[in-house]
Amino acid sequence: MGGPGNPDYTRGNTNGEVKDWNRPMGKTDIQYHYNQHGSTEFTNKGGFSPGALNYVDRYHPEMNLFHKTKKIR
Repeated sequence: MGGPGNPDYTRGNTNGEVKDWNRPMGKTDIQYHYNQHGSTEFTNKGGFSPGALNYVDRYHPEMNLFHKTKKIR
């Protein structure tokens, strides 16, 4: 899987994105992948920005966020 227009993985009904970024993933990155691919799980080596965490807490508490291999939300 993966590539343009596709989620990086699918587990059951859950689409996920994996990023190997050194920078934190921002709110607009999460919104883009959620709107384009329906992704509700995100893994990023650089973590997540405070704005991204607030967005997920407020609008999408069903999302799972992982920093490297540790679940943070």
